[in-house]
Amino acid sequence: MNQLLRLPSFLSCRCLHTKRLKRSPPKYFDDQMQIPTKMELYEVKQAEWTAPEDVADLFWRRIVYNSAILSMRRIFREEYEASPTGFNAIQIKKEANEELDRLIEENEKRNKDLADARVKREKEVIEKLEEETLLEIERRLDRETEKAAIKTEQILSLIEQSKNFITKEILTKKFAKPWKIRLISITRLI
Repeated sequence: MNQLLRLPSFLSCRCLHTKRLKRSPPKYFDDQMQIPTKMELYEVKQAEWTAPEDVADLFWRRIVYNSAILSMRRIFREEYEASPTGFNAIQIKKEANEELDRLIEENEKRNKDLADARVKREKEVIEKLEEETLLEIERRLDRETEKAAIKTEQILSLIEQSKNFITKEILTKKFAKPWKIRLISITRLI
């Protein structure tokens, strides 16, 4: 019977594979990262485009992830064995939903407190900025009034001194006065 099912020699596995008569086996690459085993240490193959520190980080993360999964399985198994009735999926889902609702509530409360604190902080900052701007405006106004007072004093002193300045009006008055006297004296003579 086995001889009847045996393929003839001209139809070897290689021949079937090349003619696509059989499903091809998956290709094996040396660069594939293999799952770590408990018994043997292994080396992570580094691709050309990755940095050595990235490979080391990936190696470490994979080991940590695997150990976390193993410890979670162990804890789950211990809890399952410790409970008298086993796990009730409906009760677990209900507890998870209650915990999620509680966490959402706490988060909303925390967000509200943070928002209130942020609003209060912003008000304090705005008040502080308003005080600073008002003080700066007062300082500038004081400086400008001092400058204006100094300028008015200078102008008033210049006005006082302007009586002695040589201007066209003053010159005409000064020259007209002696000429009037001479004209008067000349007219008397005539």
